[in-house]
Amino acid sequence: MLLALDGPSPFTIATDHFAYWLHQNPSFDWHTVTESSFVSDFAKSEAKFQDVIGTDSTELDGFIEHKAKDITYHGVADPLIFSRGTINYFERLHRKYGARNVDKFARLFMVPGMSHCSGGPGPNAFGNNAFGGPAVPSDPQHDIFQALINWVEFGVAPDQITATKFVNDNPANGVAFTRPLCVFPKVAKYKGVGNTADATNWTCVQGITNDTTEDADAVLRDRGDTDADDRAGNRR
Repeated sequence: MLLALDGPSPFTIATDHFAYWLHQNPSFDWHTVTESSFVSDFAKSEAKFQDVIGTDSTELDGFIEHKAKDITYHGVADPLIFSRGTINYFERLHRKYGARNVDKFARLFMVPGMSHCSGGPGPNAFGNNAFGGPAVPSDPQHDIFQALINWVEFGVAPDQITATKFVNDNPANGVAFTRPLCVFPKVAKYKGVGNTADATNWTCVQGITNDTTEDADAVLRDRGDTDADDRAGNRR
C-alpha cells in the first residue's frame, strides 16, 4: 500500500487526468504538483468536468422518487481510490436526508482489509466477482448483487453481507475465514465466544463516527454543496 501511495509509479488514472484532461499537456510533470497547487487544480477540475463525469452529487431526489436502490462497497485498504472519500459522500447524504432515510434507498458496506476492488488480507469475496466467477453462494446473504436484487424486487434491505476470505485468495484452497460486512457506520465486533474465523460469531455494532466531511470541507469544499456552505457559515 505504501508503494501505491508514495512509490515511483503513481496511479496512472490520476496522473493522466492532470496531464490530458486538466492541463491538456502530455508532457506535464506530476512531480511539480504541490499541496497548494493541488487544491486549486482540483477546483478547476470540478469546474470543467463535474457536469460530465462528476459522481458525488448528493442531490438524489429523482433517484428517491423513482424508488431506486443503491448498494455501495469499498475496501478500507484501497490504496488507489481512498475509502474516506466514499465515507465522506455517505456522511453528506446523512446530513442532507437523515441517516434513517438514507438507509431506505442507499447502503454502504465498508470491507475491512480489502484492497482495490479485491485482494488484501481481509474478507474480499462477496459476489463481487473478485476472482472471475461466483465463488460464494448465490444468495442475498453472501452475494451483494443478489442482495440488491432482493431489495429492489422484494423490499428486503440487507443489514449485513457475509464475506469470505479464501486461502491465498484461491477458492480451490478452501476458506480461511468469513466475516460480516455491516451497513455504515456499523462495524463487525467479535461476540467473545466461538471461532473468530466464523462470521456467525461476529455481530454488527455502531462504530465510532469520524466526521471526514468537516475535515474535508476545511480544506476543499465540494463545488455547489450548499450543505458545506451552511456548515462553513456556522463556523464563522
